[in-house]
Amino acid sequence: GNNLFFNNTSNYTNYTAGTWDIVADPLFEIGTYRLQSTSPAIDSGSGSLASLWLENRSTALNGTLDTGIIDRGAHFKWSHQANTKIIYVSKTGNNTNSWLNPTEAKLTIASAMSIASEWNTILVWSWTYWEYVNITKSNITLMGESPDTTFITRTSAATTNVVDIAWHGVTVKWFTISHQATNLLAVQITGNNATIFNNIVQGIYWWIWSSNSTGHSIINNTIAWVSSSSGWWAIWASGGSFLNI
Repeated sequence: GNNLFFNNTSNYTNYTAGTWDIVADPLFEIGTYRLQSTSPAIDSGSGSLASLWLENRSTALNGTLDTGIIDRGAHFKWSHQANTKIIYVSKTGNNTNSWLNPTEAKLTIASAMSIASEWNTILVWSWTYWEYVNITKSNITLMGESPDTTFITRTSAATTNVVDIAWHGVTVKWFTISHQATNLLAVQITGNNATIFNNIVQGIYWWIWSSNSTGHSIINNTIAWVSSSSGWWAIWASGGSFLNI
């Protein structure tokens, strides 16, 4: 294991320490359980933050997001609230706009995505957006005004899916997502912990596809245009799994 034992003489009674176990004072700060800078628990965990999908949930000594090997303890609770912002997209927008308010909205989701950063929300006003949406940042929320009035779609000539989610912690909600090609996906998920909520998902091939990724919540969606051909599915996990459907 990756345990840290201290001040307990019975730790190893009838037990052999693991290769990565540490018997030492963890050096907590007085009055807290935060780690001091010289603690043996720092950078001594079992793997990197990225490999454990925790790169955005652990802090360094200065309170910023940690990187590298995970610690066996905590420093500060990191809050993403300071990095939360809303980027607006509208049919009357312009991709040169500042996006700071609804009257300065972007015209395309792709343009909004290009300037988004983690924990941002992209708020898309009602319209039909004929574009490919490639979500390339973790913990992004892509939110339509209503699934009855906010559409993301692709034509039969398209060569890409409608929505690709390659990063982790992404939420997509309140859209109608549709495609008209026979060999493409409405939503493809290759990142972990995606939430697909309250959408209408339409197409004539696979609609929601998860590839080698886990922890997804597919909740309160309406899935339509099912094909009767053998081998075509509404929701499919290939080498991955769903948490809630």
